[in-house]
Amino acid sequence: MSFDPMNYNPQHNDNTIYELLAFFFGGIWISLKLIVSLIITASLLTFVVVFDLWQWRKKRQNAASAQTAAAHADRTP
Repeated sequence: MSFDPMNYNPQHNDNTIYELLAFFFGGIWISLKLIVSLIITASLLTFVVVFDLWQWRKKRQNAASAQTAAAHADRTP
């Protein structure tokens, strides 16, 4: 028997306190699962963005150093 807060009648239920506790901790458990999944999602998204920026920066630096090397190779003494 699940706890229904709209039809709460203490005279009719013998184990109301246990149902109240189950209802309360069930809500906490769902909230914790939601928070943990949001943290995991945010962490993965942050990792992907940082990794992508790092790769982009590395690629840009390699292109710039190749361009500099090509410019220096063109100079003849």
